[in-house]
Amino acid sequence: MQKKANLINYCMMIRHAKSRDGKIEEANCKAVLFDQNDEGLVKGLNGNYGSSGQVDYIEMTGNKIVLLELKDLMEKLKCKSVDNILINLDKKYNDSIEIIRKHINSCASITYYVVVKNNTDIVALDNIFPIRKVKKSFTVCKTNELCSKLSEFNTRLCP
Repeated sequence: MQKKANLINYCMMIRHAKSRDGKIEEANCKAVLFDQNDEGLVKGLNGNYGSSGQVDYIEMTGNKIVLLELKDLMEKLKCKSVDNILINLDKKYNDSIEIIRKHINSCASITYYVVVKNNTDIVALDNIFPIRKVKKSFTVCKTNELCSKLSEFNTRLCP
């Protein structure tokens, strides 16, 4: 299938954006770089997605799409409210699903991971996710847990 061949060209090491101290935290596995602002797959698609938000990476396993949004929650909480963070996650989910269904797979089942940095305080996680009503269901994991979670899916596009 031609679309999968194009997706493979975007398989990249999964990494967070550079932190203020210049460090880059990365997982030890790959996924399809998706976000157009990071020169991902969406930038090369035939469409105008300038104002839409996209998750950072996606992975495919058969008819399943895994969305991966990487967040430095400790940094985000310094300048954004919890509600703004959750609204952003929801928007990225919706916009990404629309793009995926239009260009990649219209009937895929979706799994959504929010990947936080390894130093994210457990209290911050508890305050943001479990006690809030989140419109989209997603799994939160730390960067160092991501590869093992992805390895649970067989026949990944980006091994």
